[in-house]
Amino acid sequence: MSSAAPLIDSLAERQAWQEQLDQLAVDLIGFSRNFFAEQAAMLQLGVIRRMDGSVAAESFLESALRYRGVRILATGRS
Repeated sequence: MSSAAPLIDSLAERQAWQEQLDQLAVDLIGFSRNFFAEQAAMLQLGVIRRMDGSVAAESFLESALRYRGVRILATGRS
């Protein structure tokens, strides 16, 4: 999933990628699900920033602060 994220350049590709992320999350339980959700949020942030701009990325960032990696990005941003 991480290697596909930088290659997404259309709404259809983005939707298919998001559906795959969602399906993978359903199949996991416990720690694995939480770890995957955090990694997925980091990938989603990159896609949102690239395709939707910084305002949308900022909004997503605020909604995903429950993930440690996202919090680290949030505190390190300028």
